Amino acid sequence: MTTAIEPDGTLAATRVMRTVVMVFGFAGGVFFAITVGQMVAQAEYVATAWLIAAGILMFGTPVVAAIICRWLSLAALRRIAGAYTIGYLVIVATWLPAMVQFPLPTAMSPWPLSTTMLGAVAGAIAFPPALAWTTVGVNAALLAFVRFEASGGVNLDVALQDSLYIAAFVAIFVALVMVALRGGRAQDAAAAAARRTLARAAYATARAREETRLDALVHDEVMTALYYASQDRPELASSIRTQAGRALSELARMEGVRPIDVAPISAAAFVSRMRAVVLGVSPDVAFRAEGDRDEPIPADVAAAFAEATAEAVRNSLLHAGDSRVTRTASVTFGIGTVVVAISDDGIGFDTRSVSPHRLGIAVSIRARVEAIPHGVATVTSHRGAGTVVLLTWRSS
Repeated sequence: MTTAIEPDGTLAATRVMRTVVMVFGFAGGVFFAITVGQMVAQAEYVATAWLIAAGILMFGTPVVAAIICRWLSLAALRRIAGAYTIGYLVIVATWLPAMVQFPLPTAMSPWPLSTTMLGAVAGAIAFPPALAWTTVGVNAALLAFVRFEASGGVNLDVALQDSLYIAAFVAIFVALVMVALRGGRAQDAAAAAARRTLARAAYATARAREETRLDALVHDEVMTALYYASQDRPELASSIRTQAGRALSELARMEGVRPIDVAPISAAAFVSRMRAVVLGVSPDVAFRAEGDRDEPIPADVAAAFAEATAEAVRNSLLHAGDSRVTRTASVTFGIGTVVVAISDDGIGFDTRSVSPHRLGIAVSIRARVEAIPHGVATVTSHRGAGTVVLLTWRSS
């Protein structure tokens, strides 16, 4: 089993989250060691089945999450933490129905209340700050109610004091978790900004280089051929044909129709190239990469995908709608496959109404990709439902 691969934009946030979850799991084990004595002492007051289920959920879940967090995505970790937060509240809320003997001695506090930090920290992991702090408040209120009722409705002041003390205590750890997670997101945002800057610089440099080469070609080959062709001198016909053929060959090579003289590139280089292409067209497109690939990618595949991707992004900018449209591009490596998806949530169009002579879709996207062996390009769109361009290449 390998570590879950996260999109480029969440790498730091995922690392921080996994660290927090591992600490959370360690805390679950520590709290179990601290609380097990209370659980045994209070076992006669609650149903045995409830006690076992509550103990497994409350202490087992953090430990298991810490063990497997390396293989879980950021979204999965949040879902687990959210489920744990809800489960914790259910455990506390069902303490009173689970009691088989009343009242609990005044000196005793229901043991789940001693583990409030676990439920509150899980809420900080799973939810936005406002909802996480709301969870802390709900925990505190529920704690006071259960403490008061379990003791037979006496010593309300003790229940309130316990509630406020625990709420203040857990708030420190909730704040620390929030700061850590926010730091991870800030690091990802800074890295994304740096990538966009580098991509734009790389795109500008590559474009300037190609323009310089094209200028030289036009001056040295094309203009010369045209000049001598304008001279009505039969003895120059052969040399003009040779020079014109050389100019056409150079143009075809620069166009990248069949760049057979370029070596295959690695998966990492392919991702970098696709990111540069996408962000070179528009820095506002969200880019991510998933999966891994050991085998190199042929140069003609990389060239075809780069051109088709650039055209797809340009089409989206021109036809999808205003600035509120969200655009994404992704590279996914599967078993023997390379998939590039470009999507937007814009106005969409009826694919049946698009003329087959529309060069953007017919030539620069479909024909360009399907000209390579095992290449497939599909364009899916519906009015009001956005557009998805899917480029797929199989190794064999």
